[in-house]
Amino acid sequence: MNGKIIKITQYDPNSCKVVGFGTGLLNGKVITAQMNKKGIAYNLTLHVFNETDVQDIQNHAFSPNKSQFASANRYVVVINLFPVGNWEERTTYQIVKVDTATNMICQ
Repeated sequence: MNGKIIKITQYDPNSCKVVGFGTGLLNGKVITAQMNKKGIAYNLTLHVFNETDVQDIQNHAFSPNKSQFASANRYVVVINLFPVGNWEERTTYQIVKVDTATNMICQ
């Protein structure tokens, strides 16, 4: 088996309280995990793309929203969340770094 088993803890960014937890597999630039939040299981997939890969996608005419991938960073991080067994209800977000202040890190 390739990859590394990791533990994941999801925090509320305002209160720093734990809102979800799970176990995942880190394989290259992809994390796949099954999480639990208040007794509800959901899947999480996190992908890291090189910014140049995403720029290639933006240049294709079929790209629905070219600005959604805009980034000043070298990498673009995208997360998919969906209830276990229900891929149709997935939500996708781009994760961006908004501040470097260490006081925003939960301890």
